Amino acid sequence: MKPKLKSNLMLVLIALVVITLDQLTKRLVQQNLALGEALLVFPPWEFVRIVHWVNTGAAFGIFQGGNAILIGLTVAITIAILVYYQTLPEGHLFQRICLALMIGGSIGNLIDRLTLGYVVDFVAVGRFPVFNLADSCVTVSVILLLISMILEERKAQSSGKPSDDSVQAQQ
Repeated sequence: MKPKLKSNLMLVLIALVVITLDQLTKRLVQQNLALGEALLVFPPWEFVRIVHWVNTGAAFGIFQGGNAILIGLTVAITIAILVYYQTLPEGHLFQRICLALMIGGSIGNLIDRLTLGYVVDFVAVGRFPVFNLADSCVTVSVILLLISMILEERKAQSSGKPSDDSVQAQQ
């Protein structure tokens, strides 16, 4: 199998797994909990809860009611990630996985925005804003991607070689 085809197949498979799990968990919450109803994960402690919540905005509840703008922004960012994914050198498997997780998460929430007009959130930890699986995939993969890029840059600097990213920037 050609490396580019194999890489893109990996992207699609990872994204589909994230989208499927995200949509499945959201539907389970919608079917089993009334809006605002909470289920304690570790009774009697209320620190971690499953709660049926909706978000018409972005992360941390910002831009409430901005669904149309957020749809456009999500589509633009997803396209940018797809383009960047295609430019990554073959050996950057970890970074490719991170980008695939980001795409799966962004599409998972995009499906909600397009079909429901809001995003279903359900994980509540302490006083932190309620979130979902798609949010987690995007957030964790962005952090891991940044750490990976910083480590790669430091490794390249210590060896005296330019990193793949700085070589691409020069071209």
